[in-house]
Amino acid sequence: MGWPVPAEADAEDGGKRYLGFAHGTAGIGSFLLAASDLSRQPEHRELALEAGEQLVAAAVRIGEAAQWPSQTGDVPTAPYWCHGSAGIGTFLVRLWQATGDDRFGDLARRGTHAVAERASRASLSQCHGLAGNGDFLLDVAEATGDPAHRAMAEELAGLVLAERTHRHDQVVFPNEYGDVSTSWSDGSAGILAFLLRIRHTAPRHWMVQQSR
Repeated sequence: MGWPVPAEADAEDGGKRYLGFAHGTAGIGSFLLAASDLSRQPEHRELALEAGEQLVAAAVRIGEAAQWPSQTGDVPTAPYWCHGSAGIGTFLVRLWQATGDDRFGDLARRGTHAVAERASRASLSQCHGLAGNGDFLLDVAEATGDPAHRAMAEELAGLVLAERTHRHDQVVFPNEYGDVSTSWSDGSAGILAFLLRIRHTAPRHWMVQQSR
């Protein structure tokens, strides 16, 4: 099970079967789960469930935390949206809501521990940093009703704000290289979206709101 990166799309990664949201199983599974709401095609939901089962099998439990490798069989990677716990948990918490299968919900909650443990070493971005991790924590808070997850997200927001700086009288957020970007994945747009969401309790950006 899994979807290989096409060689013509990326020669360096061609053939690899990633597990994460940005490049692999979790993102595809999330799309299929959302598509099944609209299409009413059972095969879409079945494929989403297969994706979930693969992620259950690939999970690495370390204490209370759940982490995932970039590909099955690798060592666990950092718990971010692109490849790690924050992105995979983003899919699993929705799969849990759609199916009621507590294995998915348990792993999503365990993913929050992985995110919290990495917070002090993370950059600020959506793709691989505090903003994406914080959005995942807010997802879990909304799904479970547990205020502890929102409190964790608020702690990450505090870390983001502590890293802000000023350039030409404007607030900016440095990326991991010390540069300033306005992009969604690694810059101010994604960071500000998370901060606005935590302030106004808005739905997650760029995610389909599924029926229950």
